[in-house]
Amino acid sequence: MEKYHIIKVRKTFRKLKPDLKGKLFTLKQFNGAKRANWNIPDPYKRDLETYNSILKEVELNVIKLIDKLKGTI
Repeated sequence: MEKYHIIKVRKTFRKLKPDLKGKLFTLKQFNGAKRANWNIPDPYKRDLETYNSILKEVELNVIKLIDKLKGTI
């Protein structure tokens, strides 16, 4: 999810769920990344090397998320 997607979800569901602000995050944002680095690029129609690089980025951030959630249990 990119920041753009969060904005779109908020706009779409604003009337149904006005309190979404502060409850939706990109994966990297939730993990504490700096604002300029919140997005994970979409690998669609990219070469295999780029796809694998993005996959590693997702994997690392999912591991961070799991570690973060384990710390809150």
